[in-house]
Amino acid sequence: MPLFEAPSRQVTAEYWSGAEAAGTARLHRGLRFVAGTFTDPLTEDRGVLVEYAEPPALAAPEALNSLVLDVAADGGVPRGQAQLRAPATAVLPPPWRPTLTYVRLVRALPEVPLDHGTAIVPAGPEHRAAVTEWLERAVRQGAHDAGLEPGGEAVREAAAETLADPGLRSLVAVRDGIALGHAVVRTGAVDAVTGEDFVELWDVLVEPSVPGAGTVRNALTGAAAELARNAGLPLIGHVVHGRGEHGTRVLATLRDHGWQSDHVYWKAELAELGAAS
Repeated sequence: MPLFEAPSRQVTAEYWSGAEAAGTARLHRGLRFVAGTFTDPLTEDRGVLVEYAEPPALAAPEALNSLVLDVAADGGVPRGQAQLRAPATAVLPPPWRPTLTYVRLVRALPEVPLDHGTAIVPAGPEHRAAVTEWLERAVRQGAHDAGLEPGGEAVREAAAETLADPGLRSLVAVRDGIALGHAVVRTGAVDAVTGEDFVELWDVLVEPSVPGAGTVRNALTGAAAELARNAGLPLIGHVVHGRGEHGTRVLATLRDHGWQSDHVYWKAELAELGAAS
């Protein structure tokens, strides 16, 4: 029995009215989109984000590409990347390629027994330095996987912003007083498009040198799932596709362990879309 079914992909009335008020709701070739320009917080590069495209638009890449180029021209973005949010079932042709897949836990995870002396506890002040370093590492690795190389200050600012989130909860695995790894979740998260409340599994990390690191990681994920279950909300995480087939392999493993793809962000270079038009 699934824990939480994926919600309808229909946008909420509040989302659409907000997009209209912001000037990002667009009707292009008879198809509805929500799109505008954005600035990447890590690199400060500008690009185009298509946050919503109605289903027929995803089956008409020529209209989608034309819309993106129009938004770029209107926003004064001559070069850079376009990003598109689409349902997990959507398949786009090149030059679009998946960059980030959000996944939801749909089956209960098995209980993971930990060896004597290992426990999972809420992060305390004594763990702040370790949690901060792990978050910075996660930001840096995620950016690298996405083909970005942000500066050190940008990485530190992104990690600090995450730590400052009032809904952040950090769980730390400790053994003999030593922090081994953490699971970071954001409570009170809301999907702006569907209006769904959820708990976001932002990061799970265990130091590779830790004996039984895989078991500890599974236990941390299980603790995050329990936190979401106690809140009566779905647990949603993400997989960065990066270079090669690593992301695809990770997704296949997750599907075997109770996770289901929810929605996907795709990307393409504006120059590639111009050449394909």
